[in-house]
Amino acid sequence: MQPTGGLRHPADNRFAAAPPIVRGAGVVASPAWSGPEKAAAVAFVGLIVLAFVGVHPLSPRAAGSGDSDVVRQVAFTAAFGVAVLAAMARRGIDLARSVPAGVVVLLCWCLATAIWSIEPAITLRRTGLLIIATVAMFACVDVLGGARTIRILRLCLAIIVLADWASILLSPYAVHLPSDPDPNLAGSFRGLHQHKNEAGPVMGIASLLFFFEAMRRRSRADLILLVAALGFLVMTRSKASMGCLVIGAGVALVYYQTWNQPTLRQMWVAILAVALVGGVTLLSIEYESLAQLLNDRMILTGRGEIWHVVVAVIRDRPFVGYGFGAVWDVGSASPIMAETHTWVSRVYSAHNGYLETTATIGVVGLALTVVATILAPFARLLAPVRQVPYMRALLVGWLVFAVVNNLVESTLLATGTALWTTQLIVLAILQTERRTAQTAR
Repeated sequence: MQPTGGLRHPADNRFAAAPPIVRGAGVVASPAWSGPEKAAAVAFVGLIVLAFVGVHPLSPRAAGSGDSDVVRQVAFTAAFGVAVLAAMARRGIDLARSVPAGVVVLLCWCLATAIWSIEPAITLRRTGLLIIATVAMFACVDVLGGARTIRILRLCLAIIVLADWASILLSPYAVHLPSDPDPNLAGSFRGLHQHKNEAGPVMGIASLLFFFEAMRRRSRADLILLVAALGFLVMTRSKASMGCLVIGAGVALVYYQTWNQPTLRQMWVAILAVALVGGVTLLSIEYESLAQLLNDRMILTGRGEIWHVVVAVIRDRPFVGYGFGAVWDVGSASPIMAETHTWVSRVYSAHNGYLETTATIGVVGLALTVVATILAPFARLLAPVRQVPYMRALLVGWLVFAVVNNLVESTLLATGTALWTTQLIVLAILQTERRTAQTAR
């Protein structure tokens, strides 16, 4: 009979470091990292810095500065090269199995949309960068394994959180200024990040990690880092990230408490399924009333107005979309420009990952995205496990955070964003676990 709660359990070694090497009567060292592992760690750190901080710290976000940034493209390509070489040295051609089949199909669909894209060159470039970043992350985690991946990410996030607080003290640009394009943001912390809505998810991801690490290790350092991350999150005034953190942490804790009780797990799955069906039904019945409510710019800071325009754009190409990356930041060719010339035409995303995905790669692409990056990992996380699943509870929290956040922000398939990168880490860890289990049979 295994316990269902508590702060620590001896059987839980999913976060543990590799066992130390014992020579004679004493412990002398941890197992040495191999060359491929060192290379994968370097590439992984590079990917984390690119996604969580970017190549231009403290610089405000500007339209058109994303995927066309040469420094960013070179950095991702370099990380990809190092990661793939490391994985090839470890796995050989078996590296191809490190990426789940569903993700491969999704990437191929994104690439195929260049055929009918309104901006084929942009679609090819942005899809290429998506493929490079995705394969690089899966290759890194495949070489490092889940435990070492989490350990390195913990160190990176600790440095980022502390650096964000230091930037507040050292630079006036770490806080949104009254001269920013949106003066309503004045006073909100953004730290090293380009916008408070980028800093918020980083702090939410870090808070979940430090919370579960503090539980597992009973570590004062992790508790301090948790308080620092939560404090910075509050100062960003990112209500969406705060709400997503509460939901993600709540679901993760429920998962942790019910990990070895199939009946309770099934009950929660049923509740979530009923809530999803009920929500879709309500949306279809009361769409016009909800649309009128959301068109009020005081509600959700004007997102309803953006969504109204995006829905109108989707109606013209509902099944295949306009091409991956070919809706926002493409100049006058954007279908948004044809639909409206209001302030909505000047925003940089749909502020809803599901609507944006539908607009760019269609209903077909949205279905592939949801199956490969949300439903498939949830199915694996809900499978029975033998150990107290600290890591799995953390992965559940991260995945729920991303799923909910995409209702008000657009990070699905968004190369180089913290939340999409975290989703890739979740997928990669689960894929590595699956491959390890298959090899052990």
